[in-house]
Amino acid sequence: MVSPMFGANPLLASALPPLLAHCKEHLMAFYKKHVKAATESLMATANAYGQPIDQADAEAKAAAFADRLMAEA
Repeated sequence: MVSPMFGANPLLASALPPLLAHCKEHLMAFYKKHVKAATESLMATANAYGQPIDQADAEAKAAAFADRLMAEA
């Protein structure tokens, strides 16, 4: 890329990688927060209906749910 609009600006060369890493940290924290909330909700709902679910299964289903939501956004 040679266009300054797309990050080829020499002034951005040193700032862009830390900025992208920072954004990645925030996205991962957001994802983990929502997977945890979905897991807890799924386990509580399953227990309320008398159908307890294993922690690992709940986490897998919650992660799949979060993945679908993130893909739609």
